[in-house]
Amino acid sequence: MMLKSFIAGIALLVGLFFGVFFKINSSFAPLNSCFKTSIHKFVLCNQNPNYFSLVDVPDLLRRAILTSEDDKFYQHPGIDIKETFRSLKKNLKSKKIKRGGSTITQQLVKNAYLNGDKTYSRKAKELLLSLYIEKKHSKNLLLEKYFNVIEFGPKIYGLKSGALSYFGKNLDELSIFETSVLATSLPAPHIIYKNISAGKLSEPHKKRVLIMLEKLKHKKLISEEEQLEAHKKIALFENQTKLSVPAH
Repeated sequence: MMLKSFIAGIALLVGLFFGVFFKINSSFAPLNSCFKTSIHKFVLCNQNPNYFSLVDVPDLLRRAILTSEDDKFYQHPGIDIKETFRSLKKNLKSKKIKRGGSTITQQLVKNAYLNGDKTYSRKAKELLLSLYIEKKHSKNLLLEKYFNVIEFGPKIYGLKSGALSYFGKNLDELSIFETSVLATSLPAPHIIYKNISAGKLSEPHKKRVLIMLEKLKHKKLISEEEQLEAHKKIALFENQTKLSVPAH
């Protein structure tokens, strides 16, 4: 049964390959142009006041998000083959799409061009389009667009808006603790934004922050002293006034 499902999946991929690439030039706006994103319907454009370039992102924040979301971003061609097949095997076994296995490029494609439907056809389009835009654009441009399109809460898109909404700070003002909080907020941004607005961290989020700090220390991006100082800030994190959400 699993073999039949696998063969059907491959056939679907082949069919979608031709369909997606036939539509790319006519249906998808160039990534370096100004266009309305498919999921959240805001205009992704470097002329927007909240748009920022990759050089404006502190190295620690950039590395933290890569560590959290896609540690092999600069090595893979847009998709992680092993992770894709691992996810497919698990999903076929459970007969549900529970595991995404998405790279940063795939997340960008989904947010910019597709939708959040949990279907094999949407996932196949995501895979193919990810491979395509990796051929068309540099890794740095893809990362810059991703940093500007990711969601941190209701109508909060991009790292710049996330930092302002969570902590009332610019990107270059974030502490190591705040950097770790922001970098580990992407799995459930609406819930996390609600908690941050109430001045608290949930236990699962706190665990992710602690793991992130350990990884940053292991990669020698922060010292042991800086890690311990960030731990203290977790303990001291108190209620804060909800900030207004900046318009994107």
